[in-house]
Amino acid sequence: MVEPIATESVPGAAELTSPEPQPSSASRARQALGGAIAAAIALACVLPPLVHFVTGPLGPFIGAFVVAQRLKPDARGCAIIAAVLGLAFGALGATAAAAIAGLSGPSGPPDWFPETSSVALILCGVTAYAAALGAAGAAVGTRWNA
Repeated sequence: MVEPIATESVPGAAELTSPEPQPSSASRARQALGGAIAAAIALACVLPPLVHFVTGPLGPFIGAFVVAQRLKPDARGCAIIAAVLGLAFGALGATAAAAIAGLSGPSGPPDWFPETSSVALILCGVTAYAAALGAAGAAVGTRWNA
C-alpha cells in the first residue's frame, strides 16, 4: 500500500511547502547601494542650520525611509539597507577616530580623546543606533504607499 505524501494528503499544502523565490544578486546589490544612499541622506540631515538638532538624530530613519520608497524592499532588503547604513556610520566614526589618533603626533591623542576600548563601545553604539533607525525607516517606507 502506498502512503500519500504530505502535499497530496492536505489540499493546499503544496503551496505552503514550495520555497519562496530568492532575491537575485542584482537586487541585493541594489539594496546595498540603497543603504549607502541612505547613509548619505542621513549625513546630509546634519547640515541644515537650526533644524539639524532634529534632523541629525533622525537622519538614519529619514534616509532609509526615502530609499525604501524607491526600492520597495522585502524584509531581507530592509535588513540589508539597515546593515549597510549602520556599517557606514560605524566606518565613518572609526575613520574619524583613527584620523584624530593618527594626526595627534608622538605625544599621543589629546586628553579629551577616550581610550581605545571606550571608542570601540561608542562606535558599536553608533552602528547599532543607525542600523536600528535605518531598519525602522525602511520598514515604514516600504509600507507607506503599500
